[in-house]
Amino acid sequence: MANMTSSVSASQVAGELASATFEEIPALVEHYREDPRQQVIKACERALKRHAKELAERERVNGMYELMHEKGFPVLKIGTRLVVPREKFREWVEQNVGK
Repeated sequence: MANMTSSVSASQVAGELASATFEEIPALVEHYREDPRQQVIKACERALKRHAKELAERERVNGMYELMHEKGFPVLKIGTRLVVPREKFREWVEQNVGK
C-alpha cells in the first residue's frame, strides 16, 4: 500500500469517497481499506455510513411499494402515480395493526 499513499493525497481520496455514488462506494472503500492514513480511514467510515443510510432508505421505499401492491391496501392509480387517500390509509392501519 506504500505506492498508494505516495501517489494520491489523502484529501484527494477523501474527496473521491465523498463524491462517490451509492454504487461506487463499496469498491472504493475496498480499494482504500488498507490505507493507513487517518484522513482516508475517516473518509471510508463516512462513506460506509452514507452507504448504509442510503441502503436503509432504499429498503424502506421498496417496502412501501410492496405494501401498496398488497391486496386490500387502499391505493388509487392515477395515470402512472400511486396515490393513497389519507382517510382510507388510517382506516386500513386501524384494521391491520397487529396482524
